[in-house]
Amino acid sequence: MAIGVLPNTHLEAGTTSFGVQLTSTLAICGWSFVTMLALFSIFKAIGILRVTEAEEKKDLDISEHGMQAYGSAGTVMASAGLILALVSKCVGPPPPGTRALT
Repeated sequence: MAIGVLPNTHLEAGTTSFGVQLTSTLAICGWSFVTMLALFSIFKAIGILRVTEAEEKKDLDISEHGMQAYGSAGTVMASAGLILALVSKCVGPPPPGTRALT
């Protein structure tokens, strides 16, 4: 139903609620843009918008949370090996001629 395009008896003669809705939407978008631009400009000026380069190189998980989110490369490979073992139990061994991951 094109309720926003059809004339509305509660509005001025000949107008539709589409124009009112469009004007309101543009006003809200404009207000949000100006407010966030001001807020993030203040954050940038204070220097709290970004982390330091040293923290970024160190690892953000450690600097932000005090621990590493993902294990070392060995842990990730061990997890991948476990997943492959579980999948091969469910679906069977890989087809002949395929290379096994190590």
